[in-house]
Amino acid sequence: MGLRNRIITDAKSWLWLTAVLAVGGLAGFFYYRYFGCRRACPLSSNPYLMIGLGSLLALNIGVGLILKPKGKNGQNGRSHKEETEWPI
Repeated sequence: MGLRNRIITDAKSWLWLTAVLAVGGLAGFFYYRYFGCRRACPLSSNPYLMIGLGSLLALNIGVGLILKPKGKNGQNGRSHKEETEWPI
C-alpha cells in the first residue's frame, strides 16, 4: 500500500473515531438531560461526567468496528486452511 493510500486510510479512521466520540458525547448529554437526576445521583447529575462516559462507551463499542486486524490474506490473519482444520 502506498503512502498516499495509507494517509487516506488513517484519515478515514480518525474521522470515524471522531464521529463515534461525538455521537457518544451527545448520547451522554441526552441521557443527562432527559433521564439523569439533578441532585442525589453521583454519575448522572453531572453533565460533563455523562458526556465523558457516553464518549468512552461509544469508543469502547466503536473501536471494534474501526480496528480490524488483517493478515496476509486480508481475513483477520487467518487463512482458509487454518479455519477449516482442527488442531490436534
